[in-house]
Amino acid sequence: AGGPTVLFADHVDARVMGEHTRELRLPEPVALHSVRVLSRGQKPGGTSTLEGKTFPDVRTMSLGVYANDRLSTSSAMPRLRPGQVAGSFAVPGDRLVSDCIVVRGNFVRLSIAVYGSPLGSGEAV
Repeated sequence: AGGPTVLFADHVDARVMGEHTRELRLPEPVALHSVRVLSRGQKPGGTSTLEGKTFPDVRTMSLGVYANDRLSTSSAMPRLRPGQVAGSFAVPGDRLVSDCIVVRGNFVRLSIAVYGSPLGSGEAV
């Protein structure tokens, strides 16, 4: 298997500035690698044609990104840790099997790309 690929890319539009919480549900559990909020004009890579339309600037935003852990007995959602690049968030630990990501913070619009890999056939949850 290769590296992580873009599993999901879309815009989340709240229309008005404020504190928002948005839930992104994936069609099936995946091995989550990272979540990236794309700045204006930025592309997620891979085959996705999405172009970032995030507002305000991702570097000034205070965002919390969480993901459910399908392999954990706890219902708490681990928080992804901010990466070295503004707007990128990495899973805590080596891997996280998830099908739901929650983004919370002050924004008008987010362009979000989710990176990871499909689970192998023997890894069904």
